[in-house]
Amino acid sequence: RWPWAIEKALHKYGSVVRIAPNELAFFTPQTFIDIYSPQHKNLEDFVKTNFQNRGKDLGGLIWEEDPVRDRNVARQIAPAFSARFLRIR
Repeated sequence: RWPWAIEKALHKYGSVVRIAPNELAFFTPQTFIDIYSPQHKNLEDFVKTNFQNRGKDLGGLIWEEDPVRDRNVARQIAPAFSARFLRIR
């Protein structure tokens, strides 16, 4: 019954419905493509609040606004979070 209840809510309230405190249900196929496709398509700047904005010259994974630089930093630190590295530690 749960899938049909979600489908009914999506028809009633729109293409995005919160079904749990930390869970959303999406109705459009484009949403799946946007979330799970390779990230090279989404190259718009990351919007930051004034608290997070440290300027464009200061790098860092958390406050980086440029998506290309953000991916480069993330790629560099990704091995530190791999299962193999964590087993060694």
